[in-house]
Amino acid sequence: MRSEFSFFVFSMKIPVNKLFTFASLIGCFGLIQVINAQVPLGVSNQSLQQAQAKVGFSSFSPQWEKEFQIPFPQDPSRFLTVPAFKESMLDDKIANLPFYKVMIPLSGSEALTLLQSSVGDESDVFSSIYDLPLQSVPGGLQGDYYPASNVVLGERVTWIKKDYQIVKIYPIRIAVSGGSYKKAGKVEYNLGKIPYQSPYAARSFNKTATATSSVLSSGRWFKIAVTHDGIYKLDAAYFASIGIDPATVDPRKIRIHGNGGGMLPQPNSTFRHDDLAENSIYVAGESDGVFNNGDYLLFFGGTPHPWAFDSNKVWNAYYPAYYHFQNVYSDTNYYFNRRPDSR
Repeated sequence: MRSEFSFFVFSMKIPVNKLFTFASLIGCFGLIQVINAQVPLGVSNQSLQQAQAKVGFSSFSPQWEKEFQIPFPQDPSRFLTVPAFKESMLDDKIANLPFYKVMIPLSGSEALTLLQSSVGDESDVFSSIYDLPLQSVPGGLQGDYYPASNVVLGERVTWIKKDYQIVKIYPIRIAVSGGSYKKAGKVEYNLGKIPYQSPYAARSFNKTATATSSVLSSGRWFKIAVTHDGIYKLDAAYFASIGIDPATVDPRKIRIHGNGGGMLPQPNSTFRHDDLAENSIYVAGESDGVFNNGDYLLFFGGTPHPWAFDSNKVWNAYYPAYYHFQNVYSDTNYYFNRRPDSR
């Protein structure tokens, strides 16, 4: 759904200065997914072919357009001025900073390196349009100008079964001290290739580290259903409800196993447990070895639909700092309690 919808927007050739009007129409479809696609939004098919330039010397001359305004991400009642040019996109950290995006085709064993870059017809523009975004970046920005270079090498992407590396071209560089920016009429650059090894290809599996048997292979186990994040309490009434006499329970032997909320990660390189992990618990009244009526156990249960924080997207005009991931397979997460009086 994400890539199909993104390509639909891509094929409509929506310029960036019309994007916010379009966003207000699509509403719940989510601008986040559109902007985050691996297809360069707002780039026509013809210019995309030109953008897929070969490695070597290239140049870019922005076709400047009328300035427009966008809401300030941290305060939508305030607006930021965007000095836009044709087919521009907007920066992750400075919401009103435009750049031009190209995709360079590569093999799976190649990566780009920037050999040289220069600008022509550059002028200093004294303006405060970037002061507010600069002040809002946590910890500030390093160096005299942002970005440090007019040409920035971006991430690798796969599009229609081909590998590319993104190159971002910034005709505007902002004075980090505020009050001005440099505006170039032309950006020239020279790209080269260097060897590249995918982190997936370098990954090896240590089979000796895997579990030889599941914790569920012995004893009697009970499933505990969880639908929301929270602290869950198991008391004498709980054990009685599952057919266990609390008087037979040694609270020091209670164990809770589970692997948290959410779906398994899609990349094979991402760590995941190969068996149920034992969770931290708090047991009140365990010192006497008897589960009395006032004793109880506390553990944290995770929702199947977790929120995740992305520090790289905090100051982007389109991406929120937190993402809500919807589990498409289940609305319930399960934890497992081994019957404490079983051997």
